[in-house]
Amino acid sequence: NVVMTKEFLKEYKSKKEEIKEIRQEKRYEDRILILTKECEAVERFIEEIPESLLRRIFRMYYIDNLTQKEIGDTLNMERSSISKKINRYLKSFL
Repeated sequence: NVVMTKEFLKEYKSKKEEIKEIRQEKRYEDRILILTKECEAVERFIEEIPESLLRRIFRMYYIDNLTQKEIGDTLNMERSSISKKINRYLKSFL
């Protein structure tokens, strides 16, 4: 099992990009498998967040790669509220 930290979640986009690059080279199957499992773990973690607003925030921030300001603007919330919600939820797992 993977521990979901901010750093791990933030690496989602770069892992997805690396998978695409590696597939083009048609090698490094082991690395693709590891990256794919880690990305799936992030996706599963986010989809299992019980609160729908929080799940949406995590999806927008970590998967869609929106900034906290962009999320706040979309959801009509302060950027600091977005940050607090993310931090509070992740701290609950430590």
